[in-house]
Amino acid sequence: MARRSSPEVNAGSMADIAFLLLIFFLVTTTIETDSGISRKLPPMEESEEDVVIKQKNIFTVLLNGKDQLLVEDELMDLEELRESAIEFLDNGGGTGEDACNYCKGKKDPKSSDNPDKAIISLKNERETSYATYISVQNELVAAYTHLRNVRAQELYGESYSEMMKNYKDVNWPGNRDKLKENINRIRKEKIKINFLNEKFEPKQMNCSGIIARVIQHEYDHLQGILFTDRISNDARISIDSELKNISTGKVESKYEMSFFKN
Repeated sequence: MARRSSPEVNAGSMADIAFLLLIFFLVTTTIETDSGISRKLPPMEESEEDVVIKQKNIFTVLLNGKDQLLVEDELMDLEELRESAIEFLDNGGGTGEDACNYCKGKKDPKSSDNPDKAIISLKNERETSYATYISVQNELVAAYTHLRNVRAQELYGESYSEMMKNYKDVNWPGNRDKLKENINRIRKEKIKINFLNEKFEPKQMNCSGIIARVIQHEYDHLQGILFTDRISNDARISIDSELKNISTGKVESKYEMSFFKN
């Protein structure tokens, strides 16, 4: 009787089969990712002092579970939120160091002192719909963007939105470093400086409003930067005749002036 050979399994193509199964699961499997909103938060500052915030500098916005908008404990339509936030931020009710020399609001002493002090508090309940929350955030961001556009137009002759668009454009031919510096100035009118006093002791000071502008202006002089270096080309052209009169000495002043030729 002939001896039968034991059966064999051809495993030569097992690697190919495993590879095909791997591709199949990669193509057909759906991996869920959490959705959210990208927000750049300010850096955390280490300070031992407790921050005291006046109640009048807080603009409270609450979304309840029924998607109803409560602003300062009063019902408000979404269409009215942006204008109400602008009125709060641009109020300029502060005095002394808290005064705002560029605010165009009502100067109500019961409302915010200046945009640097003003805080918008947005809270929501768990039942609030995602779409309504996003709509409210968009209106609040639009309020800040509007005020930045106005301020940028006054200082540099172009809107904040245009400046941001130019900064993100890799083909923009202008000076990106100067543009970034101008954008940062529009975002906040507050600075922190480190210096040595008359005893050469290191000190730190937070400045806002007109004091911050004066310090930055004088620091520009130390860097050889003039005010005319920071304005837009259109604004510079509009005062070209005045600049020529200054450069040629055709101006009157109460102090002695020296003129240099290149």
